[in-house]
Amino acid sequence: LFAFRKTERTISMMMKYRTSLIRLRAHGRHLNQHHWSALHSCAYNIVVACTEKERVIGRNARLPWSLKEDREWFLQQTEGGVIVCGRNCFEEELILGSLGGIGGRDYVVITSNPDKLMQQHPGLKAAASLEQGMHIASTYYKSKQVWIGGGERIYREALGGGGARALYLTLVHNGGDGRPPRLDLADGAAYARFPAWADRFPREVYRAGPRVDPGG
Repeated sequence: LFAFRKTERTISMMMKYRTSLIRLRAHGRHLNQHHWSALHSCAYNIVVACTEKERVIGRNARLPWSLKEDREWFLQQTEGGVIVCGRNCFEEELILGSLGGIGGRDYVVITSNPDKLMQQHPGLKAAASLEQGMHIASTYYKSKQVWIGGGERIYREALGGGGARALYLTLVHNGGDGRPPRLDLADGAAYARFPAWADRFPREVYRAGPRVDPGG
């Protein structure tokens, strides 16, 4: 593995290196200064993996790739924190958890029926909106770092909420283990995308990932 830190005005200058993933950490500007809410008063990080060009984050409400390194990085970074995410993302975590566990972090799940979800998962906290979810996170988990984990609508609200401290963005180039995602956006599947983020976050770029042999 290799890692380096570099600040650039554009991300395209970083793409000459062949890697399985590029991770960007960008510090956010506080937007919507007049929109005072739980999204503004509670600091949070946004963490996401998406394809480089189309910003795809999901296909039919599931992750369209397997990235072992990024999964391990995600678990390490969010250890001891609280993840605020939608129901589909939480269910995806339950599936992945069967392989590696989701313990070590708390969840606040945004869903249209929070009571039903909390009945299904005793001890879980759920809310009907992101603002309510952030209020729960800031009330019950005051000392914990808050991470926004998707999906598309929640990412969009969080990016414009004003409390975003940092964006941890993994750009997926080949889907993991050397295999391309092979995503056909015209195949009739429901694709979710990460919103455009460059206007909200200035570039402070960190990059880490395994080297890929030429032609690999």
